[in-house]
Amino acid sequence: MSGVTGDIKKLFNFKYKTRNDSITDQYNRVYMVKAMMVAAFLTGMKWYKDITTCVIPGKMDSSTLQKYGPEACWINGFYVYKELRDRQNYMGYYGLPDEAAQNGTDIFTGLPCVADHTNPNCQPMTKMFFLQYQWFPFYVAALGFLYYLPYILFRYVNNDLITLKESIKSQKPNIDDIVNNYFSNVVNTPNQQNMRVLANILVKFSYLMANVLTFVFTNSLLNGEFNSFGSEWMNWSKKTNEEAHNYIGMRHLIKPGEKLLPTFAFCDILERGQDIKHQLVNEVTSLCELSQHVLYHYVLLALWFLIIIGILVSIVGMIELFISYLLRKSMFGKEEVAAQRVFGTLTSRQGEYLDFIKKKNVPIYGELIRKLYADKFGSSSSSEVDGSSKEAENTAF
Repeated sequence: MSGVTGDIKKLFNFKYKTRNDSITDQYNRVYMVKAMMVAAFLTGMKWYKDITTCVIPGKMDSSTLQKYGPEACWINGFYVYKELRDRQNYMGYYGLPDEAAQNGTDIFTGLPCVADHTNPNCQPMTKMFFLQYQWFPFYVAALGFLYYLPYILFRYVNNDLITLKESIKSQKPNIDDIVNNYFSNVVNTPNQQNMRVLANILVKFSYLMANVLTFVFTNSLLNGEFNSFGSEWMNWSKKTNEEAHNYIGMRHLIKPGEKLLPTFAFCDILERGQDIKHQLVNEVTSLCELSQHVLYHYVLLALWFLIIIGILVSIVGMIELFISYLLRKSMFGKEEVAAQRVFGTLTSRQGEYLDFIKKKNVPIYGELIRKLYADKFGSSSSSEVDGSSKEAENTAF
């Protein structure tokens, strides 16, 4: 177990290093992907190793039924009654009546009763099944791929920035080649550049949608209880220890985890068999524990907060991108006269190229400013260009 814990710690050991995408994108495509993989691993291990146990009536307490019953329940699903899910001030387990035979509610009092032909006032209740334990680890693993999809688009859209990064890595980059390949509107047409700008906005929006869709899908698959799970859990945690955990006496509140995925539920088993002398047909209603749901509660709680943070981070990333496009020409010091004039003649994408070079290699940035200034404005005052280069160096360091 210690080895597994160590592997999980290594997985979450996020080392900051220079990457092609922004820090807001890295939260989603690195950290959230890792979080989903860990969640899938933890729930999958519980899914693989956990053993469900059920209470079998004494007269039916046979070794065959004890072994067959929980496995049959795992396949068929466990249920609570929908009409009892939001009921407070009751005795016993969440969503279940005091007696297994009580399968309805009285139309006048609302109390549980036995719905049969002898009790016309007893309206049958609706069974609400829970089978998330069967597929949830696979679902969470698929969400990790959803978070990684925008980065695939990012790599495709920004292959020019990736090749530019390789170009300026060499000790003596060819300034003329950089200008001709990236700052020429003939080789790199404005339409191509504008499409890359729009596609980058789409990438940011895709990260936001990955978080939103994860939240919406998970909420839908958990019967609409996931959307408020985190806030309800925080409110529940403020209760006293006895109020929060007591279930034997009168219960005045419902645990958020119980509403999301009950830890105790009924299961119907149809016992049937036949030999030469005997035929057996028997229906059994058992109370079963779903201990794996306890781990699911904590995993889903962590994912709830991570998704909410992911939504906020994605919005910040979009705002940051728009600001960089709108205010790039005004983000210069007083001495960066040449840089201001050069940026004023460039497209948004070409401005990104210069910003990228400025962050990676300040000397090359200064040479590019000089080259572009000379190409666009002819001979220039050396003080203007040198001032821009010195200002860039001061900003970088």
